[in-house]
Amino acid sequence: MYYTHYLSERIVALKTVIQPAIAINTARNVKLIILTTGVFVTFSIIEVDLGGLLVAAGFTGIVVGLAAQQTLSNLFSGLAMIYEGRLKPGDVVRIGSD
Repeated sequence: MYYTHYLSERIVALKTVIQPAIAINTARNVKLIILTTGVFVTFSIIEVDLGGLLVAAGFTGIVVGLAAQQTLSNLFSGLAMIYEGRLKPGDVVRIGSD
């Protein structure tokens, strides 16, 4: 947990073109991945069978993904534009010809 905080502070301190909000979100995602991996390793050590849970989670993910396909497409497109630097937080985006 402390490593992700250190990592985000280090990225911001480098004075690169990375926005502080992006560095914080990236560190938060890394923390979530580390925590999830730790939970799975812990369950593996204490020999808890997660097969049924993983199948149910996978099926639920597929159903939700198909149901929210357009919304997720727009979300990931927006994230890609932010990461590429085309848009910054606070920019005004006009949609349509009005």
